[in-house]
Amino acid sequence: LKQPAAEARPSLWAESFVGRLQTMGWPGSRLSAGEGVAFAKWRDVVALLGQLEMVEPSMSESETLARLLALAADAAVQAPSGGLQVRAMSILDSAGLSFDRLYLVGLTADSLPSPPRPHPLLAAAWQRELGMPFASAESELEFARRLWARLLGAAPEVLASFPRRGKAEEELQPSPLLTPALESGRLETIAPGAEPWHCPAGAQAEGLLEPRPADVAPAALVMTGGTGLLKDQADCPFRALAARRLRADALEEPAPGPAATDRGSLVHQTLEGLWEGLGNSEVLRAASGDDIRRFAAEAAARAMATGAGRRVAGHTKDAVVAWLAELAAAWLAYEKDNRIGDWTVAAHESEASLELGASGLRLEGLRIDRTDELNAGGRLLIDYKTAAGSLGPTKWLGPRPEEPQLPIYALARMAAGDQVAGIAFAHLKARDKMALAGPPDLDLLYGASRRPPKGWPGWEDALVEWRATLDRLADEYARGHAPVDPRNGSACRYCKRQPLCRVFESPALATADEDDEP
Repeated sequence: LKQPAAEARPSLWAESFVGRLQTMGWPGSRLSAGEGVAFAKWRDVVALLGQLEMVEPSMSESETLARLLALAADAAVQAPSGGLQVRAMSILDSAGLSFDRLYLVGLTADSLPSPPRPHPLLAAAWQRELGMPFASAESELEFARRLWARLLGAAPEVLASFPRRGKAEEELQPSPLLTPALESGRLETIAPGAEPWHCPAGAQAEGLLEPRPADVAPAALVMTGGTGLLKDQADCPFRALAARRLRADALEEPAPGPAATDRGSLVHQTLEGLWEGLGNSEVLRAASGDDIRRFAAEAAARAMATGAGRRVAGHTKDAVVAWLAELAAAWLAYEKDNRIGDWTVAAHESEASLELGASGLRLEGLRIDRTDELNAGGRLLIDYKTAAGSLGPTKWLGPRPEEPQLPIYALARMAAGDQVAGIAFAHLKARDKMALAGPPDLDLLYGASRRPPKGWPGWEDALVEWRATLDRLADEYARGHAPVDPRNGSACRYCKRQPLCRVFESPALATADEDDEP
């Protein structure tokens, strides 16, 4: 092993030290969880040693080793909990979580609230006027009050304390948030002369939390939404909280070609234009293949002239029009060859609303892609889907349905007085994968009843089950039922809010089977 010169850069000494340890077989091939964390911290310390050459270009071996030992001594290492019941975290990390018992330490006057720290390169008055974080003592006090209120409600029992003296033996004062709570009688000292305060179950700090019975939840801040609200509640209650109340949405990722929302709008507008011209199944069956392709090309060109089409880049417009025309023509050919019975397209993008549960949660702005009036009686509600993935009756069942959209549409139209005979997803994919997926025991789509999937209760019973399920989900959302409880592993796969819920810190949820479909 080649040794550096008597004086060398710290990064060379770091490589030398690591090489010597590896020659001796350290750290070995099998490390425990705690050893793995310690070894990872060791590598961080070695990396810090290499960075010293920015201020110390050359050091001797003894000097470098002394610096390395000092860095290692200052490095804090916390082994993984391994499922233990005690967790240490910062006060900001703990806010919003729930605990069996919460201990708060170090609540001094200069820690809660924190001293203001306005940005040094911006006008202080301007920062205060806009209410920017850290800009003023008033904003820091207001933030501290909200944080303190959350902490008091995070556990049945909360213990708070502060040190009497600091590192330089200076006398420290308690956070001003502790004093009014203590004087109000809502917090009590554990023993005479002791500094920690105890918050009994159900207690609220005076002026910080609104007093109310412990078993009464506050009203939901957001009591309206679309079908996605209950889909989020079914997939994971915390996602509904984050998406609907906290507005924690991910930024749309740029991609070549039209945005996903624009692609969906263009497909809907193309099919809407087609059926406004065709009108019913009789005209479709009388059309030749050339007629269908011509109708589709004309409808695609008209759709491209709309708002979504105008956002498409000029050099890709022809390709997008060709794709729309091909997709629409393939779908018409599928309906012409596979659908049974006669129908008239009665409406496109019809609006509906539905009130659910004892809470009165209201789903508004529901837009049903297409409504067919069936000659056999009743109406068929159709929703176009261009995304990959299978959709159908199995996605509508269970206490936490994966796709509650069409059941919501059915109940909404029935509440408005319509006779709904069925619902179906229209899968607009590759030519050989076109499909109309609806209830298996109705003769509306297939001509003869298919073998129903496991658990399918029948159309009439399904309507009753959906109403009960959706009422329950609506009431859970309204009363603030928001635990991190994904329906299965697949519910987390494409969720963009994992940094908020930290779901994979839970060993039970981290190993959830992603293929465990309902």
